[in-house]
Amino acid sequence: MTALDNATTAIATARRASAADRNSGLAFEVEFRPLAQLEAIIDPWRELAAHAIEPNVFYEPAFALAAASLLGADVVVGLVWADTPSRQLAGLFPVRIDRHRYGMPLPVLVGWTHPYAPLGTPLVHREMAEPAIAAWLDHVARDPDLPDIILWHLLSEEGPFTAALASVLARRGCEAKSFGQHQRPLFAPGENRAGYFERDYLVAVGVSEDQIVLFPDDPSGVAGMQASQIDAYTATSMAILTSLNNANDPGLEMVDPFTDPVVNGKSVTGYSGTAFRKEDADLRDAFNAELKKLKDSGQLLEILEANGFGPANLPGDATAEMACQP
Repeated sequence: MTALDNATTAIATARRASAADRNSGLAFEVEFRPLAQLEAIIDPWRELAAHAIEPNVFYEPAFALAAASLLGADVVVGLVWADTPSRQLAGLFPVRIDRHRYGMPLPVLVGWTHPYAPLGTPLVHREMAEPAIAAWLDHVARDPDLPDIILWHLLSEEGPFTAALASVLARRGCEAKSFGQHQRPLFAPGENRAGYFERDYLVAVGVSEDQIVLFPDDPSGVAGMQASQIDAYTATSMAILTSLNNANDPGLEMVDPFTDPVVNGKSVTGYSGTAFRKEDADLRDAFNAELKKLKDSGQLLEILEANGFGPANLPGDATAEMACQP
């Protein structure tokens, strides 16, 4: 476990350093815009989200703009543009300025989160992460109207964005502190995760137990393939696509088209869904009504295709009742 974790870290560190070297000569321009005014840059915003060093669905256009009016009215977004031939968006930092913090007149630049978006990782391009972060920090330091203190909520302590940020801060001799570290609960069906459905599917289609290797997370599985420890890795399509985007390795690819496994004579398809409390039936029905509008208009497919998915990722005529049948 430790050796594999170290290998994963080493691969990620080497790639960040290589990307930083390739883009160290780029010039960057930083500007701030209100969150609600970002509809004009949706295309480069989506492109950035698809190539971010660490994904954050809550900072993607569909989610962020929907929350702008009620949950982000005072949010401004730092945009980092790279001086490439196509003027590429390299960083997106949604923040709000708190003029009073901790009961004192202490202005702080605070990363945007809200009750329905429990992740505060900014979007930075994986090929320009460190120079983009450095450009944004330099802009904040130079602007007299911006606070000198930055507070980011809900970052992954060991994620690639945090690692890139730490590297930039170390080179500048800046200090950073972490507060309120915690681990989020995960569903673990067994001590060695032997009950995960991917394993059950493999066994059901005839893969022998000695051919199955269990990894603690998706990045470790990708690292296992890169180190030739395994030949293939199975997970949800979203997890695989995210892992491939983060790895940026031309030697890896997602199986397409994918044939669903046949278990006990039946083709088995895995579905994702949105859960509601039983007492929130009205909210569930309203959600389903809006989702149907997106499907019927074709906009849902457009959103999927903008994020690397396609028609095969739509549920077709399947319903929640059908998916929940044993």
